[in-house]
Amino acid sequence: MIRKVHVVALALVLGACGGSGAPAADSGADAATAAPAEADPAAVRAAIDAANKAGVESFNAGTPDGMLANYAEDAVVMMSGMKAMIGKAAITEGMKGMFTSMDMKNFSTTTADVMVSGDMAVETGTLIYDSGPKGGTLVSDTAKYLTVWKKQGDGSWKIVRDINNTDIAPK
Repeated sequence: MIRKVHVVALALVLGACGGSGAPAADSGADAATAAPAEADPAAVRAAIDAANKAGVESFNAGTPDGMLANYAEDAVVMMSGMKAMIGKAAITEGMKGMFTSMDMKNFSTTTADVMVSGDMAVETGTLIYDSGPKGGTLVSDTAKYLTVWKKQGDGSWKIVRDINNTDIAPK
C-alpha cells in the first residue's frame, strides 16, 4: 500500500505552471480551422521549470494547493495499480488523502526533456523523494514521469495528463 501512495504522490507533485507561450501569429485564417501557432520552446521550458519549482516548494511545505493549481479541470492522473483519477476534483481528493496519511520529505524533480508542438508540451524527467506512513519510517525512492501540458485560453500552461512510476522493483 505504501508504494501505491508513493506513486500517487509522485504524479500529484509535478509542478504548477503560470507562464505562457508565445502569442499566436495572425495568419488571416479562420480561428476555428487554423493550426495552433508554434510556441517558443525556450519560453515553454522556462514556464514548466518555474511551475515545477513552485510545485516542489509547495509539496515540501506540506500543502497541496500549489500543486493542485497545476492541473487543468479535465486532467487525468494515471498510476499503476489503481484507477485513473479523472478531473481536478478526483485529483484534489487523492492529493488531500495523501497529505493526510503520508509524510513526504526531500522531494525534487529533474526535467530531462520538454518537447513542444503548438499548444501542447510533453515533459519527461525523474523525481526523488522520501515517504512513508504518518509517523512511520521513510523510504527513499526514485521514479520517472511523463507529463503533458496544454496551453490554456488565458495563456497559462496546465497539466492535462500525468503518469509516473517508481524505479523500485516489486517485491
